Amino acid sequence: MNKKIVLLISILFFLNSCYKDTNKKLAWSFPEQERPCKFLHKEFRTLSSFSIDRKEHNAVLLPNNNILITGGKTRKATIYDIESDEFTDINSIINLPEWHTASLTEEGVFLIGNGEVSDVYKYDWKREEISALDGELNHLRDGHTATILNADSILIVGGNLDVRQTEIYVISDDTFVPQGENESLLAIKDHAATTFYKQGRLGVLVSGGRTNNFVSNRGLLFNELGGYVGLTSNNMSVERFNHTATLLQSGEIVIMGGQKDLTGQNESFRKEIEIYHMENRIFSIVDSVNGQLPRNSGIINHTASAISCNRILLVGGDIKGQASSDCKVFIANFNQNISSIDYDTLELVNARYAHTATVNQDSSKVYIIGGWNAKNSMEVYIESESGE
Repeated sequence: MNKKIVLLISILFFLNSCYKDTNKKLAWSFPEQERPCKFLHKEFRTLSSFSIDRKEHNAVLLPNNNILITGGKTRKATIYDIESDEFTDINSIINLPEWHTASLTEEGVFLIGNGEVSDVYKYDWKREEISALDGELNHLRDGHTATILNADSILIVGGNLDVRQTEIYVISDDTFVPQGENESLLAIKDHAATTFYKQGRLGVLVSGGRTNNFVSNRGLLFNELGGYVGLTSNNMSVERFNHTATLLQSGEIVIMGGQKDLTGQNESFRKEIEIYHMENRIFSIVDSVNGQLPRNSGIINHTASAISCNRILLVGGDIKGQASSDCKVFIANFNQNISSIDYDTLELVNARYAHTATVNQDSSKVYIIGGWNAKNSMEVYIESESGE
């Protein structure tokens, strides 16, 4: 009898130990549930200036924690070393105009031309070399998007108002493969393309854009192979182009800013914020702030970067033709299909638009580079508890 009691106590002790160990593992696996996402101090700090003016360029964070900067009315590429705060020009001349695309893959960064340029370049970050490739777009494209599908393919959408056809760039073959046309596909440009994951599978949302005749409010969906799946369940509430579409950690995509026409008047700039919910493939207007950006005006040529704790850092932009120094940190909240956005406000060191915003590997800093009104300047957004 005593042996049975001892055995029972031993079993209970063992199970209790396992339960405690499991709790420890869960706490370690989900640290954000243990620690609230509160940052007491937010600021922008000025970094080194570079010798070449950059606007309408591209900037990509490399695996070695440097930033590759290309284009922007110059034929030189530059490496920014985050640790040393120094710039180094690459000894190669590249024929890339403004608004070209840059896609980081395991093989390197693939730079695809824009406008009258169909050239493709590859930057090998391991060898620190940039080289021209033989592949060329099947159609000249201006205002297109390039979205990575997997380690060997990049989806090219839009950029030619006479062509509905998409293309897939096959990295291993250095070729652009045209895809079949579909009546639902629009010949668009200046749209947004956002990668998302649903049930572990990659998808791409293409939102808005403009055609020869009208501005679109459609959402187009593509699968992990670059194939066209169909339209979203509903359209965006407003037509827009030159907007941003940012994927949150929670899986929603936030649509901000853009234009409704080409007049350039303030009334043509969009103020509404919309959310795309991938589970039911619908768009909805943000309920709080009446679905409008907390600004006096709409905005274009801004950046909207996903940072930690389901937040978006919105920086600068063009308001009434003037560079903005505004910055907003948006916090998205979703509860029973009701969405709201809270925000904190601060100011850039230099007002700017048509700049780039590059988030570092742990999302603790965002590097703001160039842009109109601040062509050779750089600053960094930092959050900390102490302000140090």
